[in-house]
Amino acid sequence: MNLRRLLLRLRLADGIGIRGENRIYNWLQAHPNRAKHLLPNQLATIAELTDRHRVRFCAHFVSQQLSERVQQHVAQLSFITILDQAYPAQLREGYLPPIVLFYQGDISLLRADRLLA
Repeated sequence: MNLRRLLLRLRLADGIGIRGENRIYNWLQAHPNRAKHLLPNQLATIAELTDRHRVRFCAHFVSQQLSERVQQHVAQLSFITILDQAYPAQLREGYLPPIVLFYQGDISLLRADRLLA
């Protein structure tokens, strides 16, 4: 699974939240070659989920329902991840930045040089 899809899947999964998402994102930044081998239980450990949230997250992360939702987002909806160049730099530098942004319209309007024109 590529990193963009993994981040989207994390964002759409139940039981994790923004803190857990950011813990996993930061871990992935420190261990870029290990993302393909992570199991849901390992992700839950990295995210420091409680036992109750771990069970919910792990069950949903591998579900067909989540796989269909991810596929729908990839095929039909517009999103950018914190890994993408189009992600707003100011937002990336903030406290607990969202790992995925969903949008409608022209993404190029986020570029600072467009504001000066």
